[in-house]
Amino acid sequence: MLTASPDQIRRLAGILAAGRVAIGAGVLLAQRKIVGIMGLDAGLTPSGRVILGFFGVRQVALGISVLEQTRAGYPTTSMLRLNAFCDAADCAVLVGSVKHRDRLGRLLTVSLPIAAMAPLVWLWLARQLDEA
Repeated sequence: MLTASPDQIRRLAGILAAGRVAIGAGVLLAQRKIVGIMGLDAGLTPSGRVILGFFGVRQVALGISVLEQTRAGYPTTSMLRLNAFCDAADCAVLVGSVKHRDRLGRLLTVSLPIAAMAPLVWLWLARQLDEA
């Protein structure tokens, strides 16, 4: 079984958290571009922009929380599991959003693999921290 030391857990959690902050900031600063990269419809309605803004703020807040915990020592397992839950929910929403088969290609090659792997990595980190 793959194991990680507490310092490796801390570093990987920090990398994931920094990525979360970057995605959130990107969504807040360049919604259309980020949505296009993700393989979703870039024709956002005003309501869609608001919801996407909520997503961006949540990403930044979760990422900063983990970064703050890693600066002070190690992230808590509850924070790691919270990140896993949010990413799993995002993955479910992403899968449910596929309405047009022509968008499926980019979605499957860009967004879905990341959305599917992220919760597993967060949960693995939490388990490693529990066992450390």
